[in-house]
This record gives sequence, C-alpha cells and structure tokens, in this order.
Amino acid sequence: NDERVMCASVRDITRAPFNTCGAATVPAEYYGEATTCDCAAARTRDECACVTAPAGEGVADADTLVFITTEECPGESGTLAVAGHCFVDPLTNRPLAGYVTLCASRVEEHVAAMGGAAAADAGAAAWGTWMDTLVHE
Repeated sequence: NDERVMCASVRDITRAPFNTCGAATVPAEYYGEATTCDCAAARTRDECACVTAPAGEGVADADTLVFITTEECPGESGTLAVAGHCFVDPLTNRPLAGYVTLCASRVEEHVAAMGGAAAADAGAAAWGTWMDTLVHE
C-alpha cells in the first residue's frame, strides 16, 4: 500500500499562469530545464507521465529581468503603475524577475493632456513624474 502524497495537477511552465510575470509572457527560452509530471491517473509516483523540456538560452549577462507592459488597472484610484516580483531564487529568496505595469488609461490621459508627443518639452515636469514612477516601481 503506497501512501505517498502525489500532485494531481501539472505545472506547465510554457502555459499561463506559470509562464507570466505580471502582464508579460515569459519566453520559454528564458527558462532552465524543467520537468513536468501528470500524475492524475497514477497510483504511485513511478506511474506519473513526466516530460523534461530542455533548457533555453536564458538571458546573457543578466542578474534580474524586469518586464514592462501597459494594461488597464482596476478602479479609478489614480494609480500610475503597479509592480512586483514573479520569480525568486529558491536558495537566497532574491527576486530573479519582476514586472512594472503602466496603467494604460493613465498613460493615455497624460499624453492627451500634454498635447501628444510633440508637446513633451512643454510637459517636462509631468514626464518627470512618469520617470519617477518607473524608478520607484
């Protein structure tokens, strides 16, 4: 009688939600080798159907990746951007990848208020607010 606990779900790093970082989709070639197992029909761990995906190329000379996207942010709170981390080193708990999502409607409002990209000089202080927001996030 094998009483080992088995995972019944499959964690496929090539599909959402495991291949996302904020609103960004992380390319498969950024990942190292990964083994996923489907144990839903298995009675023991040895009966699990496992597949190992080869390691991708990764990102040369990078310690941390930051994915920057635009997306609608919830509510009318005046939020300019949201940020967070999505992958951490299992040994050090140090973030390996993070995201910054600029709130699309706020970006559009800002560009319209400044008269479009041609008026960027007139709105240098306002553009500075966005740069400060990006650095903060």
